[in-house]
Amino acid sequence: GNPDVRLSFVPAATHQPGVMRAVWPDLEDNPRYVGHARGETYLPSRVPAQAPTAPIGHVPQVNHTYAYTEGNYGIMNERQLSMGESTCSGAFAAKAAGAGG
Repeated sequence: GNPDVRLSFVPAATHQPGVMRAVWPDLEDNPRYVGHARGETYLPSRVPAQAPTAPIGHVPQVNHTYAYTEGNYGIMNERQLSMGESTCSGAFAAKAAGAGG
């Protein structure tokens, strides 16, 4: 494939009660996301000729989210909480419920 190797800073945010958070598909390609919800790296003006990413669903948003730096996998938030994952020799294919899965 064509992996998206960019690092992106997603700022902390405070959200109004009752707001819904979009759930984005895991595209595993470049660009992994295009839109306004995840920091300046992904703004449509920075990814020319690409359509904004459509959410696959929504979940209730928490009141406050921490800032974090992300790559193809989550990296670390502003409180230095980190997580990692490996899919060495792994392959999967899945479709979201709204896309026939």
